[in-house]
Amino acid sequence: MRSPILSLLAPEELVSAILKGDVARIDAVPGVGPKVAERVVRELRDKAGDLKLAAPSVASANGGAAVPKSSVPAGPLDEAVSALVNLGMKPVEAKARG
Repeated sequence: MRSPILSLLAPEELVSAILKGDVARIDAVPGVGPKVAERVVRELRDKAGDLKLAAPSVASANGGAAVPKSSVPAGPLDEAVSALVNLGMKPVEAKARG
């Protein structure tokens, strides 16, 4: 299953569609049918409001010192990839769409 959602919708647009329950917006993406669009909205509605769409600068977050990648909070791309994997997409395909 390949989903071009992230290549056609900006993270902000996807989050907005999820929060509004706009299944039609997600369904309009080629390759995404109504069932997948409904599932995306249903499963991510409660999580979408918590997404941070603007990731803080790594250097400014801790006063200029480098931060190991593992301690940096996941950004919207990581959240979206995780969501697609949870919907059944292979991790490699989900990352390629980001």
